[in-house]
Amino acid sequence: MISIIIPTFNRADLLPETLNSILNQSDTNWECILVDDGSTDETWAILQNYAAKDPRFKTFKRQEFQRPKGANACRNLGIEKSKGEYLLFFDSDDLMTENAISDHLKFIDQHHADLNILQSVYFGDESLNTKKIVSGDIHAPQLVEEFFRKETVWITHNPAVSKSFLNQHQIIFNESLKAAQDWEFFMKILVRNPKIISSDNIGTQMRIHNESISNNEEGKALKYFHYYKARYHIFNNYLSENQKNKLKDYYKDYSIKLLRELIKMQKYDWAKEIIINETAGKKCLANLSILQLYKTTKKGLSKIDLS
Repeated sequence: MISIIIPTFNRADLLPETLNSILNQSDTNWECILVDDGSTDETWAILQNYAAKDPRFKTFKRQEFQRPKGANACRNLGIEKSKGEYLLFFDSDDLMTENAISDHLKFIDQHHADLNILQSVYFGDESLNTKKIVSGDIHAPQLVEEFFRKETVWITHNPAVSKSFLNQHQIIFNESLKAAQDWEFFMKILVRNPKIISSDNIGTQMRIHNESISNNEEGKALKYFHYYKARYHIFNNYLSENQKNKLKDYYKDYSIKLLRELIKMQKYDWAKEIIINETAGKKCLANLSILQLYKTTKKGLSKIDLS
């Protein structure tokens, strides 16, 4: 069985379409764990209505389990409550194609992989309707490095993940991250050398709309900082020395790029944290001095060096 795990917050307008796409699955061997993240609209009433119609929908309120707010905590609660051998993490505004569960189960039965990846496409913007989300060589011998550099890409809803693999390696979503949480989650899986199977079959239609963490300057800065935090965490705690050596130039270039963007956005405390993380001794002091100078003169940004 596949457990579909959906965190949701104030999605009363879109939830019925998403949940109907799950009800319309050609294969019935699924359960759907719905975790409300403290909604203030009619979201909870809608979840209760679907649970009353079909017992395969299981509803939970995140706050009743003393978990921090956010989709990551909701997903981790969903993992705990799930009964399926495989987990499919889904968003409450996307649509599941009719044969998504059937295709996942078929390929799981054939290959018994730890990650079973289906393709997805966008909808809601005609210019993107044919653009596929999964890209790159999923079966590349250096997949860890390619996924780290985002040369190979998939996102939260593409893989069905073996629950036993997650339990064996004690992998959960990082509840402190506000962005890049799915990337960090799959990096923790990839460094454990999972068996992966992929298909071009379309499993999900991903909705394009204007609600995004990055639609304003504050949200964009938050995204940049947490992109950095995710990469810092993976680079320093999960990669082998050989992988670090292959990725160190990319990692430093990525870090300095985000650091300079945050400084231009006047997020000086976050910039200071990156400088302290990435440099030491005299170089760290020099970078902090340049940061202090920039705060008053708006000059010298290019002199900050993380190499």
